[in-house]
Amino acid sequence: MAAAVLEKSVTTLFALSDQQKANLAQLAQHLHDTKLRKLTAHGIAYHHAGMSLSDRNQIEESFRQGNLMVLLCTNTLAMGVNLPARLVVIKSTEYYHLGKMMEYPESTLLQMIGRAGRPQYDTKGVAVILTHMRNVQKYETLMNGTMPIESHLHKHLAEHLNSEIALGTINNLEVAMHWMRSTYFYVRSLQNPAHYGLDGNLDKDFIEHKLEKMCSVQIQQLQNAGLISRNPTNELDVQTTSYGKLMAKYYLCFETMKLFRQVLNFYTWR
Repeated sequence: MAAAVLEKSVTTLFALSDQQKANLAQLAQHLHDTKLRKLTAHGIAYHHAGMSLSDRNQIEESFRQGNLMVLLCTNTLAMGVNLPARLVVIKSTEYYHLGKMMEYPESTLLQMIGRAGRPQYDTKGVAVILTHMRNVQKYETLMNGTMPIESHLHKHLAEHLNSEIALGTINNLEVAMHWMRSTYFYVRSLQNPAHYGLDGNLDKDFIEHKLEKMCSVQIQQLQNAGLISRNPTNELDVQTTSYGKLMAKYYLCFETMKLFRQVLNFYTWR
């Protein structure tokens, strides 16, 4: 849709040189997508996973050479393909996922706008973000570099605790809390507790109590999954098991490891 709109007003956007027109005409002859052939004659193209590999590779190369002036693409192009540009326009900060519209993660947006003005390819770059008015301040803060970085440790706490227990760094809840206080997650929990589901209470003792409970729950879940065990001589102490060592050695997610245990138990039972 966007490519069709641009095609109608292409003559007012930029003028192609004779050499560019010749290169684009040659490109069109080798493309499988008939709609794409028509667009490339005007210096416009699109790029997405549904295209053939041959068409994608040829479009990327033509854009690098400066023959294609406009490339409309999905956000995934910024992740794995090096296509520097003078101007990057993000026409929406939302995408459809699991039945609803969601905002792109900040890291994804930074990847996309990072295509503009790459130092080794261009002397300047411009990025334009089109979004709802309610999000303007958020993205202005992001662009100014004043948005704080939040931790994601709490989303994978079980994996980290298991690794530390396997290494022997953590052997009980008290030591786990000592380790927790050394993390960036702990720092951000004190400064922005609401972000981590801590009810926005800025009382340090309250937050520490919540974090201790969080560690206790994760340790119990690791034990239930057979990844750690209690010390027979001291119930407060924990130690790793062979399964916990495997999970730590091969960087497996907790949910993945639980599935492996279920499969193993099923075949053992049979």
